[in-house]
Amino acid sequence: MKKIAILATGGTIVSSGNDPTQMTGYKIEELRVQDLIDAVPGLDALANLHVRQVANIDSSSMTYAIQEQLARRIDRLAQQV
Repeated sequence: MKKIAILATGGTIVSSGNDPTQMTGYKIEELRVQDLIDAVPGLDALANLHVRQVANIDSSSMTYAIQEQLARRIDRLAQQV
């Protein structure tokens, strides 16, 4: 079975607004990437998913420290292949 690593930092994919059609002014909720994965039935049958939430921020809050943490996790996962 294929292995896929998903490292999430938050952003638009875990954001919501007051209305499903709202395109601006939405905010990051407590939704995690694992919640999105769990919402797709049978996804785990397609691949062995390695899901990690590195941060839960919008892109304007990205810092060098978070980028470094993300890079270190990518490097560790790449060494496991």
